[in-house]
Amino acid sequence: MWRGVGRGTYLGARPLKFSASLRSLRAGSSPADIAEMRLVLEPAFVELATRKASPDDLAELEKCARRNATAKDDDEWQQWDHRFHLLIAQATRNPAIIALMDVVNGMRMKPNAREKTADEATRRHFAEQHQAVVKAMAERDGMTAAARMRDHLLNVQWRIPAQRESDDRVVRQRK
Repeated sequence: MWRGVGRGTYLGARPLKFSASLRSLRAGSSPADIAEMRLVLEPAFVELATRKASPDDLAELEKCARRNATAKDDDEWQQWDHRFHLLIAQATRNPAIIALMDVVNGMRMKPNAREKTADEATRRHFAEQHQAVVKAMAERDGMTAAARMRDHLLNVQWRIPAQRESDDRVVRQRK
C-alpha cells in the first residue's frame, strides 16, 4: 500500500520512477529488442508465478485470459494483454519482477514498439496461448507454463518484421 500526495492511497506496487538509464532504455529499444528481452525473461517469470500464485491470482488470470479472448478490437485486446502479463509478474510476489514487467509494458506501449494484433484470427490465437499458460499454471506445472509462454512470445516475436529479417539472415548464413 502506498500514498501519493494529492493522489490518494493505493494497494499494490508503487509506480516506478524512471531513472535516466531506464528512460534511455525505453527510448533506445526497438520492437525486436523488446521481443527478445521478453523471450528471455517472461518464461522464467511464469515458472516462478506458477509456484507462488494464489487461487485468487489464478482466477484473475483466467478471467483476464477470457476477456482477452473476447476483445472486440486491437485497443481492447492490448489492454487485456498488458494486464495478463502484469498479473503473471504480480503472482511472483517479487517487487523487482513486478517493477520490471511494468517497465516492459511501458516499452511495449511506444507507438513503434506496439505489437499490432489487428486481425481477429491473430488475437484469437494469442488469446488461446494465454489460456494454455493459465491452464498449466492452474495445474501447477511450471515447466509447461514456461514452455507455453515461450511459444507465445516466439509467435509475437515472429510478427516483428525486423526480427523475421534477422532470423532469415542467420538461416542464410548457416547454409
